Amino acid sequence: MEVVSTVVQLASGVTLATLGLAVFLYYVRPGYLMYLLLRYGTWRSGCTTKYVKVGAIQFAYMERGEPSENQPSLLLVHGFADIKESFCEMIAHLPQHVHLIAVDLPGHGNTTSKEKDEFSVENYA
Repeated sequence: MEVVSTVVQLASGVTLATLGLAVFLYYVRPGYLMYLLLRYGTWRSGCTTKYVKVGAIQFAYMERGEPSENQPSLLLVHGFADIKESFCEMIAHLPQHVHLIAVDLPGHGNTTSKEKDEFSVENYA
């Protein structure tokens, strides 16, 4: 009986510590909490984040699967003021054999931009 009581006390202590950490992150460092949630979504969808430099811009993209000659790859491009991780929930439900690439546009997510780039709807159109 003492063992069960000790286990319950430890479990409640761990739960309180986790809850305390979540509240701390929510109020003091919400960016960290958002980063952890985005990383969890990427992991859950089976994607890996990769980077490629094109000229002065370093593009961030997520990739799942391997390209094949028999099957086309699926390129996912987000809309204005969005990020590549917005596709994670959808990617998790797509077949595993499909090669997927989700890219961040310049100035969004983890993709860099040039100093003088102007980000407006007109410029993206």
